[in-house]
Amino acid sequence: HMHWSKLPAAHDEKVKPFIHPNLDQINMASYIFHTFVYPGERLRYDGKPVELPPHGLEDIDWISPELAKKDH
Repeated sequence: HMHWSKLPAAHDEKVKPFIHPNLDQINMASYIFHTFVYPGERLRYDGKPVELPPHGLEDIDWISPELAKKDH
């Protein structure tokens, strides 16, 4: 296990080099506010707008019915 005080250094070494810079947020509360409250635009991590399919399309299950019935 890693002590919480060492997490920022571990993140900088093991995660940060492999993610888009816009995904490296300093403050979770600020990220949530700017993403979901103001301006509340539907943007991808790279700043491009999210393009949703037109309304009225049939939903597709992500999990097969057989797998959904199994007890885990």
